[in-house]
This record gives sequence, structure tokens and C-alpha cells, in this order.
Amino acid sequence: MQNKIIKKVIKKDKIKNWINELMKNYKVIAPVKEGDEDVFFRIIKSADDVCMDFQNTVLSPKEFFFPKSEKIFEFEGDEISDSGSKIGRKRILFGARPCDVHGLTILDNVYKGEFNDPYYLQRRENTTIISLACSEPDENCFCKSLGTGPVLCDADIIITDLGDRYFIEAKTDDVNLVNFDIIKEAAPGDVELKDIKQKESEDKITRAIELNKNLDDLHLEAESRKCLGCGCCTYICPTCTCFDVSDESMISKQKGKRFRCWDSCMFPSFALLAGGENTREEKSDRFKQRFYHKFKYYPEKYGKVMCVGCGRCTRKCPVNTDVVKIINYNKLDCNY
Repeated sequence: MQNKIIKKVIKKDKIKNWINELMKNYKVIAPVKEGDEDVFFRIIKSADDVCMDFQNTVLSPKEFFFPKSEKIFEFEGDEISDSGSKIGRKRILFGARPCDVHGLTILDNVYKGEFNDPYYLQRRENTTIISLACSEPDENCFCKSLGTGPVLCDADIIITDLGDRYFIEAKTDDVNLVNFDIIKEAAPGDVELKDIKQKESEDKITRAIELNKNLDDLHLEAESRKCLGCGCCTYICPTCTCFDVSDESMISKQKGKRFRCWDSCMFPSFALLAGGENTREEKSDRFKQRFYHKFKYYPEKYGKVMCVGCGRCTRKCPVNTDVVKIINYNKLDCNY
């Protein structure tokens, strides 16, 4: 049975009070501005650290569920200490954009599908997500064409900027998250204004990707020539799941540690096998694999593309590789 959606509002000058209340019982992860413009998700120590005025963070909150590097276990002789699985306090991810929440649902298919990843799943189940709907999408965003948009997502709570207050939609069983004196019941006018604001935000997204379109192998080959193979697109992507596993050991003392860390399919060594064979030695093959995985192989298995339309890869690519232009490519426009 679907939970009843709770509809409330909170004045903007009370948002820090709400966060402070949440911090009493939860570890809170929220957007924090560092420098003049860049915003990152951090574990906050004070509500004063939280930034509510941003388009999107440099990195998605993926690293708080699938860390860049983590110790899986330690061993000494025949004894194994599974220290990597300890999660600790319950957490709240506060202020994640809908595209990044959608990114986590894509990771769910990988990490709790045929093979369950206990480290990811414990973090996921230990975290309540409060999403901040977009009011000013970035020019590179194309989330609306992927069936999500600047509002729709599978968060426990979604908050929408109404100007002087935030509209709160809570789908969580834990009503205590919104059961504070500073949070009031929404009036019919609040609901109407929320719908208007959300429609305005959707209308600002002008980029769109053509789904169910066959990839053009020749065009991918041509686009790969300018690629540096730096892996930036994979490291900032909310849905990339690749990792490497390595051991740090002291054979003389029969002890050591096992780690896993992010890897990239764009690196030359990614498909290198133990015998020296490399199934994707050429940069063009690695470039193609990235697009085929996102827009062909994953959809064939899970029914949706492995992309959320956040635009980070286009925004940060040093050679201006544009995923929308590549997918939407028409042979009539260019010849190679």
C-alpha cells in the first residue's frame, strides 16, 4: 500500500531550524558551498553550512553510498575483520536534486540485482532522502526527456521553492521528520503555487535526448578522436558503477587489507586481463563501450537508460564532448 503523501510548508527563515532538529537524531549530508561557486555534498556540523541556492553540485551524492575508496576488510592469518560493513548512525541526504536521486535508483538495479552488494545496500537502507526540486535548471540539463525532470524522483521527501517558503511533500513512514512546530500544514493556495513553480521549472529545460535511437558506430568512432581518455565523465557521473579491488598486504606478518575504489572504463588498463590481453586496447573501443553501456546494454536489461540527464559530463568535459548531440546525431547532418 502506498503511503499517504503529507503536504506541508516551511518558511525559508526556518529551514536551518529544521535541519538542526534533524541533526539531533541523524547524520546529515547536505550541499555546502566551497569557494565562490562550487557546491559539494558534505557531512555537515552546522545548519549554517548548508547551501540552498545552487543549480547542482559538482559531484553527485553517489560517493556517500558507493565511496571513491573504501576498506572492505582486514585479515591477519585466518582471521578476517569485516570492518568495511559498519555504517553507524542513520543518515539524511538533504538537498539532493531529483536527477541525483534518480541516479541512485539506477545504482540500485546494479547493486541489489543478481548480486547484492552489502556495503552499498546498508548505506542505502540507512539513509532517508530529502530532495530539493530544481527551480533554475542548468543549460546542459536534459532530464525531462528521460522521464524524470526537475521534480519527479523517488525521494522520501521533496521540497519545492515557493519564494518565501518551501513546499514539503513527504512520502515517508517516519512522520517525525516533518512533525515540528515550524512546519505548517499546506493550504490549497500552496499546492496550486507548487504546481505552477514546478511547471515553470520544467519549461526551462530545452535540451532533449532522443531515446530508442540506434547508435551510429561511425559517428562514435569520429567523436572518440578528440577524447583525452581522462575519465572525467565517468568520475562525475551519478550512475557509473565500475570499481577495482586491490590488496595491501604484509606477507611476512600474514596480515593485510582489501580495498575497492572507483575505476573508469575510459582507462587503457580497465579491460586488461591477467595474461596481457586487452579487449578494449583502442581508445575508440572504450569510448564506444561507454555509450553502448549507457544507452543500449543497460536499457536492454533494466528497461531504462543509464543516464539521468544532469549534464555534468558535457559541462566538465575538457574537449566539449556532448552526449545529447552524439545520441541525437543524424547522418544527414555530417559525413565522415
